[in-house]
Amino acid sequence: MGPGAGGFGGQPRGAASPEDLSLPLYGASFGQAVKRFFKKYTHFSGRASRSEFWWMALFAFLVQLIPMILITVGAIMAASVLRR
Repeated sequence: MGPGAGGFGGQPRGAASPEDLSLPLYGASFGQAVKRFFKKYTHFSGRASRSEFWWMALFAFLVQLIPMILITVGAIMAASVLRR
């Protein structure tokens, strides 16, 4: 059997440095993943590493959570004013 004959092939190539946007950055930190997202969000080719994807998913969730909390607090305050 040759290399990759029984499996999925070799290891994927990753970026040597965070500044290299042409390859995924494996083991990216939260800050690196968010920076890379905003630098690459209009490029519709290529790949992201698993860490880049999940850090960005967490960032998007946190950004959405803030207005949801504000709306909920506002609705509770409005309901308490209307009950008086």
